[in-house]
Amino acid sequence: MVSCDLESYDRYDFAAYGPDVHSPGFRPVGTQLGIFGFSYDELRDSEWVREDTLTVKLVLEVRPEGDARSEPLRSAVDVPGSTLSQAMLALLEEGRCSDVRFMVQDEVLQAHSPILCARSEVFSKQLTAGMQESVSKVIVIEDCDVSTFKTFLQFLYTDCLPDVEELVPQTSTESEDEGSPRLLRMQALLAVSHKYEVKRLQVWCEAKISEEISEPEVCSILCQAHLLQAKQLEKACLSFIKDHAGQVLTMPGYAELVKTWPQVALKVSLFAAGVSEADALAVFDALDTPPTRNLEPETL
Repeated sequence: MVSCDLESYDRYDFAAYGPDVHSPGFRPVGTQLGIFGFSYDELRDSEWVREDTLTVKLVLEVRPEGDARSEPLRSAVDVPGSTLSQAMLALLEEGRCSDVRFMVQDEVLQAHSPILCARSEVFSKQLTAGMQESVSKVIVIEDCDVSTFKTFLQFLYTDCLPDVEELVPQTSTESEDEGSPRLLRMQALLAVSHKYEVKRLQVWCEAKISEEISEPEVCSILCQAHLLQAKQLEKACLSFIKDHAGQVLTMPGYAELVKTWPQVALKVSLFAAGVSEADALAVFDALDTPPTRNLEPETL
């Protein structure tokens, strides 16, 4: 007969044992029986032993390193991911329960006033502060193309930033002389996000436009950044001009820019001179403050 001593080293004090299985070196007082509750002679003569051989099937559970008591129970339920953005986008595209209409380039876009008010302070004032739109629930958009405004609404509903490549329709009609179609679309999106005070989208547009700055485009980008007070984009343009001053300052577009907006020329000069933002702001504050006249009392 082949015998085998199985020893189990269990580091956990809460491990469970069967009525006839004991830890090494320990047997309850009064226990005389062995495995399956048989004595040695009974086990040898039982049906479990054949030709002096006892076959045992073991099922082992391997525990990871560390204290199992500190590990949380793992749920067997697979929780689905969030579908909120998809549901909100479907609500926008289908126009279900809509109560606001946007008129954009002869196209009507349906929307929902609670969502618009929650996402934009400008829309909130338009739709709740007694303005004409609060009664008619019709908002006419005259300064934005329909494709850009759809992208803007999609962001309001889903809070998902758009894919830059999807901003430009495949049937884009902009000519090369007008600039990069992608840049033009991002500039339009920047303008509408600034108008309706959607800060996150505005900052994203500034970051993406900064990646598109080039010598032919820097003047138009700087002009927009100046008008919209897009500080991060403006700083990127000023840095580009400083690094490419020889090429940019001699361009007709730059001459036209500073002629129309003299403050831009001052910003370029201050940035190139290394003046800090705080000091530059003080300069512009001084320029905006009207001079005071010291009038001496007339001598009688």
